[in-house]
Amino acid sequence: MLKQLAVCAALVGATSTVAVAGNGTNLTKYVADTTQVVLVLDVAAAKSSKLVKDSFTKLLDTQPDARAKMDEIGLDPLRDIDTVMISFGGFDEITNMGDSSSMVIIVEGRLPKDALAKIKASTKTTQNGVDIFSKDDTEGAVIDGKLFFAKKGHMGEVISLAKGKSKANLAAGGGGKELRETMK
Repeated sequence: MLKQLAVCAALVGATSTVAVAGNGTNLTKYVADTTQVVLVLDVAAAKSSKLVKDSFTKLLDTQPDARAKMDEIGLDPLRDIDTVMISFGGFDEITNMGDSSSMVIIVEGRLPKDALAKIKASTKTTQNGVDIFSKDDTEGAVIDGKLFFAKKGHMGEVISLAKGKSKANLAAGGGGKELRETMK
């Protein structure tokens, strides 16, 4: 499921413009300072483009699983999503998608409060006051009004960063200095 969500986000990005307003710098506090790759999609900037809408529809038609996932949680990406951030540890993960264990997808926008509860056959647990919904190889949670997806077993790390219990985040952690400089 995480791979399908990443494909969906990439489809949105393939039809969007260069990130400006939704540059994702406010999201760096939610990902580990071991992050090597950050992909930010400024969906909000491209929503009014007819070309983007038509292209996105055509691309999404080729990914019925991604469309089904969005429909299941009640998201219309061109209406509801403003920014998507995908972060992970290295190029090897995305080229073969064999090890997506450190991948985190963060979605900002107008998200249904019960979006994750709508996922059929998901299992709900709670950690540090955050409801986590698991299905297949993916965990999802809503933290600070943002929708998070991570590989199963890794949402606890994301919650620790989001709740400020870990300072090893890309925004301030020692391991993220070079990538922070690049993002500036």
